[in-house]
Amino acid sequence: MTETSPNEYEITLPAVSCGSKIDWYILAEASGFGIIYDPADAPATAYRAVSATEAVTVFSDNFETNQGWTVSGSVSAGAWERGTPVGGGDRGDPPTDFDGSGQCYLTGNTDGDSDVDNGTTILTSPTIDLSEGDASIHYARWYSNNYGADPNNDEMNIYVSNNNGSSWTLVETVGPVEQANGGWYEHTFVVSDFVTPTATVKVRFDASDLSAGSVVEAAVDDFTVTSYRCGSEPVIITESLPDWTAGMLYSQQLEATGGVGEMTWTDKYLDLVGTGLTLSATGLVSGTPLEAGPVSFTAVVTDEAKASAEKEFNFTINSHVAVTTDALPDWTVGQTYSELLEASGGTPPINWSDRDNDLSGTGLALSSDGTLSGVPSSDGAISFTAR
Repeated sequence: MTETSPNEYEITLPAVSCGSKIDWYILAEASGFGIIYDPADAPATAYRAVSATEAVTVFSDNFETNQGWTVSGSVSAGAWERGTPVGGGDRGDPPTDFDGSGQCYLTGNTDGDSDVDNGTTILTSPTIDLSEGDASIHYARWYSNNYGADPNNDEMNIYVSNNNGSSWTLVETVGPVEQANGGWYEHTFVVSDFVTPTATVKVRFDASDLSAGSVVEAAVDDFTVTSYRCGSEPVIITESLPDWTAGMLYSQQLEATGGVGEMTWTDKYLDLVGTGLTLSATGLVSGTPLEAGPVSFTAVVTDEAKASAEKEFNFTINSHVAVTTDALPDWTVGQTYSELLEASGGTPPINWSDRDNDLSGTGLALSSDGTLSGVPSSDGAISFTAR
């Protein structure tokens, strides 16, 4: 490792694929103390990081407002509640919240007698949508169970569910001895280490007093759910869409770069409704324009990590093309002939043709710009269809 500043070190790891989990720990050899590990029992346990180029906060709660947590369970006292700690820390309760915002969830926020009694109080998170992929969940927790008539015989358990709480998987157990003397501890886990990420993930904190006479205090704060992305934000690279003609089939593909995984396109304000055109989820603008006039809509592209980009497109639907030249003048054999056919409507470029090749052998020809020219080679009637 490279020391970048006093007591700060940097290491560059080999490249790994997006979403890879990296387990790591630190060891240091101190003179007279031998080798020190962090975590203390490494490498049996380790810290975990996720390979990505950007972290996206899916859900965050410092408990200053009500974001939908629920309290359940059965206790005679000390149920979870949201508030500013008032006990002063004199019975194992936290004297302050963790992040300094003011409030946290804690058990029985009553000065002098706020511990959990006779049962389990359960704090359950709102539903967290992880349908777009994996995430890490971080929280700070406080647990005290180190005194009373029967200390160090209760636990605090944390669970995760991917089916809105129909079933639960244990994430960690705090206590009955380890980290059970009060104090704020931070913990982070990767959801896929325990359950498959879904749109219905929940987290649950259980604080119990199931033994005789113990004093149980618990608190939770700074709850954050973070998903990870690789690559840049999506960017729409289609510059513009071409004008078109009413009644003619239209098909143009919008393009975007960057983003994570599959891109999904939407017509933000539904401005294409009634025009005969639609924007598909794959970014195809298609259909048959119903009438002439300007078209304006805002395309939004969203990647699997829910990052998005948007762009407004403006183009014109022209009226159907029509030939406005009604007749052509008669002429004389051997004399140079030149007449410009004219049309209205349509979408440039306008291209003309002799539909049935009837001018062949007459000495005349119709160019793509609509000019009928040449030297008539014989007398007689000439008839052709200009397209």
